[in-house]
Amino acid sequence: MLRRAITGCIGDETALPAIARRLEGLAPNRRALVIVEVENGKEQQVLHSAAEVNVIWVLREGGKDNLLATVRQIQVPTGSLYARVATESKVSRQIRRVLLDEHGLEEQFVKAVGYWKLGDSGEE
Repeated sequence: MLRRAITGCIGDETALPAIARRLEGLAPNRRALVIVEVENGKEQQVLHSAAEVNVIWVLREGGKDNLLATVRQIQVPTGSLYARVATESKVSRQIRRVLLDEHGLEEQFVKAVGYWKLGDSGEE
């Protein structure tokens, strides 16, 4: 398997456990850029990793499209980048398009999944 120089993780609070596991598994010689949207500063967590990690916390606090706007504005690190996106389904698709179309990432190195759907309570 081809190892990428930089790991990118983008998600909301539902993705925090997966992001934490991914970071814990990274070697010390790796770099990671993490962007996480949470409701407010009280939801920020310490993320442990032997790798060099840069975490950007996006506070929702009533705003709309904060995560998408942040992804649009980031300076993508130089080097090869593997990005994993895990958020609400529609937002995941939008972020994937931004990473491919606006930031020029290679499609085979971008994985975007919808962890949940807006308006879907899961109850019947």
